[in-house]
Amino acid sequence: MAGAKIQITVDGEDQFNRTFSRMDAVFDDLTPIWPDVRDFFWVIEGEQFDSEGGKGASGTWKTLSKRYAAQKIRRYGPGKNILEASGALVKSLTGNALGSYYQTTKTEIAVGTTIPYGIYHQRGSGNLPKREPISLSDVQKKSMTKVIQGSLIKELRRGNYYVPVSDRL
Repeated sequence: MAGAKIQITVDGEDQFNRTFSRMDAVFDDLTPIWPDVRDFFWVIEGEQFDSEGGKGASGTWKTLSKRYAAQKIRRYGPGKNILEASGALVKSLTGNALGSYYQTTKTEIAVGTTIPYGIYHQRGSGNLPKREPISLSDVQKKSMTKVIQGSLIKELRRGNYYVPVSDRL
């Protein structure tokens, strides 16, 4: 198969879906580029948490209720952003930390968190408003595309992918 298709899905919804068809190579093993994709995902997630959702497509997260905000300060101290009470969720989505999830195959990558309450924030649940920790904006998708293209080109130059003879003519 010439080209490469990269898809990022969060809870069953496409966040990123690109086909890199202008590259006439056979990308049958994408494992060399996965660390770059993972690391850039962590950068995007850092932006998402630092901006309390403002950098993502879903927009700024709903403010905390006055009651919960006061409880959060008493329990965790002042100065904690939304979704950062204990810090476990943000750490797991922004780097290699307890609760981080990272698995790859030759054709797939999975990056995320094993922190159980993360999905409830992503979806919203009952009285818990939807505050999507993973929500890629168009700008972030464009930047991710550039990271992937750069990684693929780097690997092509190293000779790690096969370019069929008919495509070289």
